[in-house]
Amino acid sequence: MKKRIAVYAGSFDPVTNGHLWVIQCGLDLCEELIVAVGTNPAKHYTFPLEERVKMLEDSLCDSRVKVRAAADQVLVRYAAAEGAHYMIRGLRTQGDYEHEHAMWAINHGMEPGIKTVFVPAAPELAHVSSSMVKELAQFGEWEELGKYVPDVVLAKLKERFR
Repeated sequence: MKKRIAVYAGSFDPVTNGHLWVIQCGLDLCEELIVAVGTNPAKHYTFPLEERVKMLEDSLCDSRVKVRAAADQVLVRYAAAEGAHYMIRGLRTQGDYEHEHAMWAINHGMEPGIKTVFVPAAPELAHVSSSMVKELAQFGEWEELGKYVPDVVLAKLKERFR
């Protein structure tokens, strides 16, 4: 039987426990999960690409997960080039759903063989975003941040914002 591969992509600036929840859910569907760390030229990042990749690698301990810096191309084309059967997309809000549903239609037209799997956020993590994490870090809310990010990320945030 052919190995099932999925791709979960994001900027992960920084990775949160919400991202890790989606990764764990993705692993329930496949034998290999590629976590693609991307860049968007229109965004300003707190952490450089290499550091975001490293934080993800250090936050995960499952050999089925491969963390990679994503190529500059449309996600569904990247997934096809990696031999993926699925793209995993996390949903926190209705706005996330609307955006991802529109992208699903485009992606399906481009690569109909790749299925998109929507993973709703865990209820206790639905409010967590990388932006919210960085805002709390700017105010030194370290104890609160410990609820939302892995220890390795908390340490990096303290280095960056103290």
